[in-house]
Amino acid sequence: METEGFAISILYPIMKAMARKGLDFQHFCRAASFDAGTISSSA
Repeated sequence: METEGFAISILYPIMKAMARKGLDFQHFCRAASFDAGTISSSA
């Protein structure tokens, strides 16, 4: 069974909105079965 994907560009607005409301983005990622490490910068 294939999983449904999503545009990675939508994550920044979600992160920003959650931060304003004091919500935990890591919890959101776990609930969505998304590895938050894939969007972290590796500079």
